Amino acid sequence: MGTRQYGIEANEKKKKSQRRKCQTTTSQQLGVRLCGMQVWNVKKATYLFEDKYFGRDLKAGREFQDALTRFLYDGVSYASVSRHIPLILEKITKLEVMIRDLPGYRFYASSLLMLYDGAIGKEANGEINGQVKKSGELEHPKSNIELKIVDFANCITSEDKLPDNISCPPHDPTGVDRGYLRGLRTLRTYIQRIWKEINDQDYVERGEGEGMALSQRGAGHAGTTGDWTDGVMYEDPGNVSL
Repeated sequence: MGTRQYGIEANEKKKKSQRRKCQTTTSQQLGVRLCGMQVWNVKKATYLFEDKYFGRDLKAGREFQDALTRFLYDGVSYASVSRHIPLILEKITKLEVMIRDLPGYRFYASSLLMLYDGAIGKEANGEINGQVKKSGELEHPKSNIELKIVDFANCITSEDKLPDNISCPPHDPTGVDRGYLRGLRTLRTYIQRIWKEINDQDYVERGEGEGMALSQRGAGHAGTTGDWTDGVMYEDPGNVSL
């Protein structure tokens, strides 16, 4: 997560290496980069694995959106994707409120771990996770997806007294982590687009703490990608952390 992937004590070689990595991946543009995934495919009863090199090769736009969709897709029905989206958006909103309320904090090189139980059908104890409708279609249970901030080795807090001789201090020590916020805005934008394409609906946020509401778009809008710069201000230096 974020637009900077090196800590405050990085040497010049490390700084150049991480800046180059951000520039050549989605980190600088989107504030987020996929670091890998493991997804249970219900139909094939096997795992899909992707590593960090897969994430580094992704381009902003359709490729990044499709990768997020693959992470949520169970191999059977796109209802498996839809069921997670309301909770993901709710948790992203809560996390954004929290980050905005932490001036002086930097989450350099940290990651946002998403995890959920992908098993649908008979569990080891014989119980059924998910119900079969009269039509024979599997009804997916409520989402249990979790979002966790991990990898704090290069993070700093407002309580940390920064030495005068550190090599890479924050450019705005009293501000919030705008690079991390950019990544959260990116995730919200892409997740909303996934919902729109699957359900032919816009996912409309009514306001912080008020939950979400659906706005029906009508026929003919599914599959529209629109302008990928919507909601993500790529060129505004005020929205990145250095």
